[in-house]
Amino acid sequence: MAITIAARRATAPAAAVTRPLLIAPEARYEAGLPSASGRTTEAEYGVSPDTAAAAGCHPGCAARGSESVDMESNEQGPARGLLPPGRWSVEPERSTVGFAIRHLLVQTVRGRFTDFEGEIETNPGATRASGLVRTGSIETGEPERDAHLRGREFLDAEHHPEIRFDAQRVERADTDAFWLSGDLAIAGATQPVRLLATARPGDVPERVMLRVRGAVHRSAFGITSSSLLEAGVADRVDVELNLAAVRTDGR
Repeated sequence: MAITIAARRATAPAAAVTRPLLIAPEARYEAGLPSASGRTTEAEYGVSPDTAAAAGCHPGCAARGSESVDMESNEQGPARGLLPPGRWSVEPERSTVGFAIRHLLVQTVRGRFTDFEGEIETNPGATRASGLVRTGSIETGEPERDAHLRGREFLDAEHHPEIRFDAQRVERADTDAFWLSGDLAIAGATQPVRLLATARPGDVPERVMLRVRGAVHRSAFGITSSSLLEAGVADRVDVELNLAAVRTDGR
C-alpha cells in the first residue's frame, strides 16, 4: 500500500526550538516496547542494556557512564585502535544511509539516500567527523512519495540541497560503542544531536566499518503540520548508517 505524505514546513524562528532531541538506537525504547525476545539484549542491539536504555532516555537526560575519549587511543578509545591518527573517508559504494518512520503505529516506511560523503579525522587529543547527504537523492520506493519528500513541505531540496552533520565530541558509551555529538542541519535549521556508533575492522587494514544509529524529531527542524498528525505520521525519524571508511592520508 503506497503512503503519500504531505506536510507544511513551519516558519517559526529556529530560536523557538529549545528542547534537546531524543536520541535512541531503537524506536522500541521511545514506545517502551520490549525487544523481540521480550528483553533488551546486547546481541540484538550491539551494546549493553544499560547503554541502550540510556540512549532511549527522555529529552534532557544524560547518558550514564559517558566519558570523553579519543578514538585513536588503544587504551581508552572505544574503537580500540581501529582508527589510528590520520584521515578517513567514507566509501559510498560500500555504505548505506537509511531512515525509517512509523505510520499509523503499524507500518514503518523505510528509505535511503544514495548520494552522500563523509570524513573522519583523528589526531592526538581530538577526533572530528563530518558528513553530508544530498537531499535530492532520497528514495523510498514510491516516486510520488519521494517527490513530496523532496518538496518544500519537507526537505526543500531545491533551496536546501544538503543535510550536514559536524561532530565535535566523542564519548565512551560502552566497551565497543561511542557517542558522536555535534550539529545536524536540515532544511535551514540546525540542532545538536548525539549518535551512537560501533566500529569493527574492515577486510583490509586500511578500512574500518562503522554502524551509526540515532533519531531526530522532524518538528525540531520546522517540518510539522496538522495534516501529518491526522495522517498518523510519527514525529520521530530513526536513522541508521552503515559506513565503510578507508584511510586517505597515505600513512
